[in-house]
Amino acid sequence: MKYYFIIDHPQQLASAIGYRLKYHLPKKDSILIISNHLYWENVNKSIIPQYFSDHLFLPRPDYSILFFIQIYRLFIAKYRFQNRYTVKPSDIFLCFSTCQFIENLLISTYPHTRSILIHSAATHHHSVRKPSSHMVEKLDSLLANYFIFPLFNMYPTSYVIDKKDQFLGIKTRSRDGNSQLRYRKELTSIYDEIYVLKNKGEKLKTHRLYHEIYYPFGSFSSKKQVKQLVIYLGQPFLNFQNTSTDTYLSLTNRCLRYLEIKYPNKTKIYRPHPRETTEVKRLSLGKFKLVSDKEIFELYLMEHARQIAAVYGVSSTGIRSAYNFGLPAFAFFPIFPFPKDVIANSYNILGSLPRQSFITEL
Repeated sequence: MKYYFIIDHPQQLASAIGYRLKYHLPKKDSILIISNHLYWENVNKSIIPQYFSDHLFLPRPDYSILFFIQIYRLFIAKYRFQNRYTVKPSDIFLCFSTCQFIENLLISTYPHTRSILIHSAATHHHSVRKPSSHMVEKLDSLLANYFIFPLFNMYPTSYVIDKKDQFLGIKTRSRDGNSQLRYRKELTSIYDEIYVLKNKGEKLKTHRLYHEIYYPFGSFSSKKQVKQLVIYLGQPFLNFQNTSTDTYLSLTNRCLRYLEIKYPNKTKIYRPHPRETTEVKRLSLGKFKLVSDKEIFELYLMEHARQIAAVYGVSSTGIRSAYNFGLPAFAFFPIFPFPKDVIANSYNILGSLPRQSFITEL
């Protein structure tokens, strides 16, 4: 029996490794299949052979009006995979990248091979709820469903966006929580088993057919603790229009000053988001040291969690990950004047963290 771990975004690598370790799946039978997301450029890939017997990067198709390019990428991905591996019905696909093209391609190509979905509670929420009336189908989603998915016998999806943020089905601006991607069919008709990853102590209200499990990051814990670092996770706020740039800058600077007072004897680090451009040049970092290695934070935690005293940010998913690594983690988004839908999306992404994790005043 072989276990094929399918991931897309690099942050899913920590979950895949943690899952393999937690459930004692043999390394010699564990293969990592990677949809080559842009962020993989900044990942130290040398850690992959430590946990998997083999790995394969495949070209990453995505939603685009240039659908013929996506068709070409899917042909190449399917050829490379089948040229390298022989999948048997007794094997298992462990899927961490809900609705992404490569995962969809593989599980639809091998429908008689068992597939298990493992995804976050936030992703699960988007995957099972029906789009609201103010959402419309994106043009590239329609093209994928009419031209791409039938060609490869893939499962159709629905990629919708808020009417206010599109023109003729094309996105015109980016906002947190303004889009939703899901399968058109029920998840239970696509996957044999579904596991929803939740925070420590969190109680979810999922369907009885879904299994709830905690994030498997306990596998990386260490008894040697040297808690000297305070991490602030940056956000690419110039790319999002949740509030004015001046307001975001002012409040972020206040957050940094707050942490300088709270942790006078700790080493304070500002880690920019991989998508940040010139944001950090406009901030007043003060006593914060800039560490811009662009490494995915979940992978950074695997190596450095024992050195971290606390993690802060506005609404980064890294806050949720830090909490599930057993670290004090805090979100500043409640003090920002974001629209209600952005606030709701932030709570949804982070899940049921302890009340004290949400900072409401400085």
